[in-house]
Amino acid sequence: MPLIVAGDGIPQGRVTDTVANLVDVYPFIIECVGEDRPGMIEPDHPGVSIVRLANGENPERTVLCEYHGMGSTTGAFAIRHGPFKYIHYVKYRPQLFDLERDPDEAQDLSADRRHADILLECEMKLRALLSPEEVDARAKKRQAEQLERHGGREAVVARGDLGFSPPPGIPAKFE
Repeated sequence: MPLIVAGDGIPQGRVTDTVANLVDVYPFIIECVGEDRPGMIEPDHPGVSIVRLANGENPERTVLCEYHGMGSTTGAFAIRHGPFKYIHYVKYRPQLFDLERDPDEAQDLSADRRHADILLECEMKLRALLSPEEVDARAKKRQAEQLERHGGREAVVARGDLGFSPPPGIPAKFE
């Protein structure tokens, strides 16, 4: 999805295809509020300020997204690798899309033998970051603990959903 930014230090009308991630927002905010002195951002933080990305920096990195929705049967992990989006499911076949040719992700290329090398390369890049099976198992364990803590699945479903995430330090109020 597109990320649109404007402000000081952001070139007007510039479009870049550099992939951004939520980890890029932290250094961007720190920079915007003038707190970008040494020590504010850990040296191993994977994010790159959106100002730097907007000004043409294109870091060589694997951008990761993951999803562990309560009740989903499997964790889902996605990475971008050049024009490709690779989606890895712990319990299902992976998917591969060429976002330049297919921005709507309508044609899954994962079963196409011509893309076998890129499929393997994407899986290796994902596994260099994490073990999908291990992360999914931890997420499922944590979800089970949370369900138990809140009276079990039936009680949680009956209570309903907030429809949003409360800010840190603000208790959730179900009414």
